[in-house]
Amino acid sequence: MKNIIICDAYSTGSKLAPLFREQGFKVAHVRSNETIPFHYEKTFRSHDFDVDFNFLGNDIIEASKKISHFKPDYVIAGAEPGVVLAETLSHYLSLPSNLFEKIESRRNKFSMIESVREAGLEVPFQINVMDVDEVRNLELGDFTTPLVVKPANSAGGDGFRICYSHDEVVSHSSLLFGRQNAVGETNLSVLIQEYLDGQQYFVNCTSINGRHYVCEIWKDDRRPGHNGSVVCWKEDLIEQTGEIQAEIISYTLAVLDVLGIREGASHTELKYTNRGPVLIETAARLQGTIDESAVRRCTGVDVISLNVLRYSQPDEFSCHFKLPRERRASVSCISLISNQEGRIKDARGLQQIRSLPSFHSAINLPQVGSCISKTSDLFTSPGIIYLVGDDDTIYDDHKLIREMELAGEIFNVVE
Repeated sequence: MKNIIICDAYSTGSKLAPLFREQGFKVAHVRSNETIPFHYEKTFRSHDFDVDFNFLGNDIIEASKKISHFKPDYVIAGAEPGVVLAETLSHYLSLPSNLFEKIESRRNKFSMIESVREAGLEVPFQINVMDVDEVRNLELGDFTTPLVVKPANSAGGDGFRICYSHDEVVSHSSLLFGRQNAVGETNLSVLIQEYLDGQQYFVNCTSINGRHYVCEIWKDDRRPGHNGSVVCWKEDLIEQTGEIQAEIISYTLAVLDVLGIREGASHTELKYTNRGPVLIETAARLQGTIDESAVRRCTGVDVISLNVLRYSQPDEFSCHFKLPRERRASVSCISLISNQEGRIKDARGLQQIRSLPSFHSAINLPQVGSCISKTSDLFTSPGIIYLVGDDDTIYDDHKLIREMELAGEIFNVVE
């Protein structure tokens, strides 16, 4: 029997433990903080684990000693907050993991972009600022508006804003400094970047011994949200063959090498611009908001199962590098966008959505009686709808969902 520890098994990472146990693993959990960040709390399932170490303190050497009695074969991250802890524990226990000397570049977005820039790859122009006074005195120089302002360490679009003037940059930055972000950390710095004009994509990979398997490429369409935010609109799984896809794959694999990603899951977001692919960010963990059954229905495989296979049956996983890929149907991920604020009285519109020809599933839906707010990031989306079928049917069903959304027909909200 093999043993595995998952650090912060939240979001998509909450699906890993049962799959590892099915493969004969003994599975333990470790938290990176004393408390689970609010946005992740409802996804954690403690009963999925054989052992729960809870929070082991900030002394990494003592923490390593405590979990060494479990005799783990692997320590991996379940969600973004657990990346540093998982890789640090792996390093001290001499377990397979990503390059430890690049660990800062895998969590801090400023360091990430600078590392990729130094390797000669295209990246956005950026400035890292440490306090509001520095922002006020900032000479934007070659920067032209609009500009992206976001925390250096967060996830899910938390704190992301598009700003069109120096005053807007100062105003939004002042809201971020010192605030606890979505992954439970305090914003100690703010990143100001050029806004990249182009089509957004993301690439999900699973790596083994420094070799990267491209599991999925998604075309990611986003729209303006509330207060200068950009929110998810529609994500389409696309074929991996084609001229643009070849550029995207080549660029992504080069980024993973630069960032020292050698083992396990990664999620890379980029834009295809007139300069070619340009990095937004890479995360050394699984993408959030995945319904793997929708993807598996279309391709026969999914990134979560492939990630488990990498650790449970590495030889079988490696065979996927040689297997042909076939897409049986199209799949789209629709992020619902709330233009309402208040308490949900009922959600009768969901019954109509579930009856749509291409409907596959709905995840992360709010409960009746809970409150929703206007959508400004992934965490304030009132649910995800997966559509599977032919392109025309998905187009028509998506159009109807958006019409219902605008008319307030999905959720009946009492302000």
